[in-house]
Amino acid sequence: MCEATNFVITSSKRQISERRRALFRSVDGDMFYPLLVWPNDMRSAFWKKPIGDEETFKLVLFLMGNGCPPTMITDWIVSSTFWDKNKTVKRWEQ
Repeated sequence: MCEATNFVITSSKRQISERRRALFRSVDGDMFYPLLVWPNDMRSAFWKKPIGDEETFKLVLFLMGNGCPPTMITDWIVSSTFWDKNKTVKRWEQ
């Protein structure tokens, strides 16, 4: 299991929300392009939860293709399922 999954499974909603805010600050213009310049469908997929397989695939391609670190992508997607820890485990096992 990856570090992001372990964090989500063992953390409170408050801790996960704080981590997501930190990730957002890093993604929004620090380590990546500001969200305001992203295509509309990618902005929508970035905030959507739960996100389907097709949207996840497109978002990952967009982020990786533009230089976003894979660890950051994993953290964001895995932590988006914090409302259901079982879903987090299932998504990791896919």
